[in-house]
Amino acid sequence: MVNITSQVKFGMIYKHIKSGSVIRILVFLTVSFLISCSKKTADTPNKPVAITSLSVNTGPYNTSVTINGTGFSAAIAEDKVLFNGKPAEIKAASATKIIATVPVGAGTGVVSVSVKDATAVPGPVFTYQFTAVVSAFVGSGKSGYDDGQGAAASFSTISSLEFDADDNLYVTSGNAIRKVSPDGLVTTLAGSSKEGSDDGKGAAASFKYPQCTAIDAAHNIYVGDTENRLIRKISPDGDVTTISGHIGGGYADGKLSDALYVDPDGMAFDKAGNLFVSDGRNNVIRKISTDGIVSTFAGGGPFARGSKDGNGTNATFTEPFSIAFNSSGNLLVADFSRSLIREIAPNADVTTFAGGNSKGTFINGKGTLASFFSPWGVAVDAKDNIYVTDFGNNVIRMITPNGEVSTLVGSGASGAANGPADKASFNSPGGIAIDKSGNIYVADFNYLIRKITLK
Repeated sequence: MVNITSQVKFGMIYKHIKSGSVIRILVFLTVSFLISCSKKTADTPNKPVAITSLSVNTGPYNTSVTINGTGFSAAIAEDKVLFNGKPAEIKAASATKIIATVPVGAGTGVVSVSVKDATAVPGPVFTYQFTAVVSAFVGSGKSGYDDGQGAAASFSTISSLEFDADDNLYVTSGNAIRKVSPDGLVTTLAGSSKEGSDDGKGAAASFKYPQCTAIDAAHNIYVGDTENRLIRKISPDGDVTTISGHIGGGYADGKLSDALYVDPDGMAFDKAGNLFVSDGRNNVIRKISTDGIVSTFAGGGPFARGSKDGNGTNATFTEPFSIAFNSSGNLLVADFSRSLIREIAPNADVTTFAGGNSKGTFINGKGTLASFFSPWGVAVDAKDNIYVTDFGNNVIRMITPNGEVSTLVGSGASGAANGPADKASFNSPGGIAIDKSGNIYVADFNYLIRKITLK
């Protein structure tokens, strides 16, 4: 480091020795001082990267967030901001502030910053608010059985939706099973407008208002042929066979050939390949094991209507509809006539997961503080969020894994408006399914299949 004191002494001696040199001495002193300061700054280390606070801690995509802290670079290209691991666009930067916008689909998680490709430094959690947008997927809005692309196709009343591994959507509509490709091409897989119970291939087969489907690991499609009281199977090449039940129905467990059902309204496979069936007016959940034995998994039977929690047949349901498994192997049940969402553990313990506060309204809240009006469809996403078509309220609800219920889309008014969540409307939404990208599809009684994109 340059010694300023020595330079000053030298300058003063020079002044006395040679008159008229004051200006040169002052310049010399000034330069010496600047050199000293410059060296001192260069030797001082930069402050470490740290995040002290965020200007806002919650919001949807495109929210502008000011990240306060230290050690940032004023050169935007040298900074990197991540929201829950997703890169964000940086609008401005200084050593103590970075202004960034929340990326689409970030999800809730930690905000982190790295400078000059160093290890990212974590900061506070940002709570991401999903924005739901509704659009038309397929259907003309008029009743019919026309195949075609998008709006050129027509449907009769749509009951259920089910995706296969390739994101083809299977639809129970009227007396037919329809198939919708990922790009919206609608074809008829089996059945026609004709009622019946004939086995056969494609249009040679007949159904009577089937309400549900489920797809096994071998790509066979199982159908709850509700008004026929039958369980049907469609092979990958379109052959329809009857595997269980008898016309007229009833309530009996046993072998597939001996079992009886009334209104099979919901279906789902567990990870072991057992098929579970919600037997609506029998008020039970049935289990069809991989070796073809039908048993009552939960519920007290046709004369035991109710909403009592308990184990297995000690619990009661009232017209259970759609069912879906979460990642823990728990079965979620839309208990239609009691306006509840029930949960059945693998050991058959039944509990009320959500609903119970003032049937007929759509109160949001946690667990039993929330309310529904005849929930029809249930679907579970990859993060175990549950989506429910609230049939009587004309809205789509979302339930987090810890039971927090909110209204995802709709105001309660009946309609077919597309657009943002608060502008969109539905008319008695029924079946619901989620594709591999997390988009939600809803069967609308307007003879439409609608798509909800979460951004």
